[in-house]
Amino acid sequence: MTPTAFVFTVALSGQIYRVRLTWNPRANAGAGCWMVDLRAKNGAAIVLGVRLLLTSDLWGLWKYDTRIPPGALRVRRTDGGTSDPGAADLAGAVALEYVI
Repeated sequence: MTPTAFVFTVALSGQIYRVRLTWNPRANAGAGCWMVDLRAKNGAAIVLGVRLLLTSDLWGLWKYDTRIPPGALRVRRTDGGTSDPGAADLAGAVALEYVI
């Protein structure tokens, strides 16, 4: 079963963004993974198809782009695990945190 995508609007550092999280069952050598898209308030693409990994700043590679929020998007496990988010981990064992 493919998990339902999450789509939401969020304010980060005073700017409104659209975020979409989707499960890609073909990625990660067929094991699947969550992918995240970041769009501007008007829907313009900023960063698309980034694999959701445990990290201290998911958007760190794109900080040269002034459209990227200045803070860090951290992906961490709340259950003490060390594996990247699985199909059933969002809104449970994995937290997304925006830190300035």
